[in-house]
Amino acid sequence: MISRLPLIFLAICLVVALVIWLLPATGGFDKIALWVADGIMLALSLGALALMRPKLNERPQAFVRGVFSATLLRMFVCMAAIMIYALAKRPDLHRGTLYALFGIYALYTLVETSALSRKVRKQ
Repeated sequence: MISRLPLIFLAICLVVALVIWLLPATGGFDKIALWVADGIMLALSLGALALMRPKLNERPQAFVRGVFSATLLRMFVCMAAIMIYALAKRPDLHRGTLYALFGIYALYTLVETSALSRKVRKQ
């Protein structure tokens, strides 16, 4: 499962990018911000997976620390990016875009955490 996880992340990135592309132009969504967020989350997920891969066969405490640190890193980067976006687009900020940004974060976090937990449970 772990060896397929980068492909799963890439597939999620492509599906999310397709969904963003299919959003109506009159909806007010900032498609560029959503695409950038999708790319950032893909890069963070792949980077976190590369950092966590050696810890999978170590003690369970090391694995939990790795998952927690990856989730925390992703959350802080996501919060900082959303704050920068909100301050830059302050006069015409679209709430739907903010909710979609959170949805992208939640999707990547859910997939990574569930896949890694399933891997450790099988060991």
